[in-house]
Amino acid sequence: MDADKQRAEWVRVIGASPCPVCGKPDWCAVSASGHVCMCMRISDGCANRLANGGFLHRLDRQHRERCTYSGAHVTRRDPERSDLPQLAAHYEHCAGSTTLGVLASELGVALASLRRLRAGRRSTPPAWTFPMVDAAGVVIGIRLRTLAGDKYAVKGGREGLFLPRALRGGGALYITEGPTDCAAMLDLGLDAVGRPSCTGGAHHLVTLIRRLRPREVVIVGDDDDPGRRGAESLAVILLAHSVQLRVIYPPPEAKDVRIWKIAGAIAADVEALVTAAPVRRLRVRRAGKGTEGGTR
Repeated sequence: MDADKQRAEWVRVIGASPCPVCGKPDWCAVSASGHVCMCMRISDGCANRLANGGFLHRLDRQHRERCTYSGAHVTRRDPERSDLPQLAAHYEHCAGSTTLGVLASELGVALASLRRLRAGRRSTPPAWTFPMVDAAGVVIGIRLRTLAGDKYAVKGGREGLFLPRALRGGGALYITEGPTDCAAMLDLGLDAVGRPSCTGGAHHLVTLIRRLRPREVVIVGDDDDPGRRGAESLAVILLAHSVQLRVIYPPPEAKDVRIWKIAGAIAADVEALVTAAPVRRLRVRRAGKGTEGGTR
């Protein structure tokens, strides 16, 4: 990972905002998510020892609230409206099997997978709906997909995860971009959750992974520049929570997993990519006078 990408993930400590672990104004860094610190001095209580001799510490809420680093926090805002769970349920009820079967056929995914994602239909103006939830499964937003394929969201909501019903747990959890790629993974019999975009949903995913405790997390990025940047950025954040993690991309001719699945991919093809992908490790290197973080 190049230095510019690394700087987007870690914020160096300064005199006005010292290290929350050792209290010193230099040499250490805090993750862009605000959840972990790379302290170069104190080992007591650390989660991992780093390759450069530093120590990775998880930050509790009290520590995070004391941090004032620019970019060190993910702002969490509640939805502006309280009726989103009821609205999502109404849209789901309005999408009978025949109606939702139209979308399934259009996307090349199974009706059952769309049902697991609680897909629905809005009548005016017409659009397909997918609820976005927090890590506890509470609806905090609703993604809209117009009949022409344009995507936006119901006003007053927040970005969340596309979390299917009846995840088995205990094995690998696949993280995709969006609900339709998630549906494709469900078609293959794999546990999957969709993030709202190639850059969104990180703090919800951290909480969800803590709750589900999967054996392994596999980030499935789209095979384009934004998809790869988003996958690598998420990998840095999740690695800070000691998750066994791999990152995979569909073959170049497929671009995303839904297209790959339509082209004939089966679960064994996905699992072969996972087996071939290295397990990611958090590493730290010195760059000038500061500390930079990344993955390998």
